[in-house]
Amino acid sequence: MVALIAFALAATGVVATGSAQAGSPHQGVEVTRHVVERGETLWGLAGTVANPREDLRDVVQEIEQLNDLDGAGLRAGDVLLLPVARH
Repeated sequence: MVALIAFALAATGVVATGSAQAGSPHQGVEVTRHVVERGETLWGLAGTVANPREDLRDVVQEIEQLNDLDGAGLRAGDVLLLPVARH
């Protein structure tokens, strides 16, 4: 009987954990790979994918998050994930 109760509690914990992950606020983003060319900047790249009504600061932040970047420095040859253009 104790084993049955322990199993039921463990199963409930797993289900609760799965539900929390399913309710995550992060949504999938369709991306494309881009090889950075000399002179390109995050701001410039953000401008190529942003909707005209979007704030470029938000798009730059999105690109930084997609690529785990902690600054705006890019080097030629870097490969970035960019959100698909939303024009």
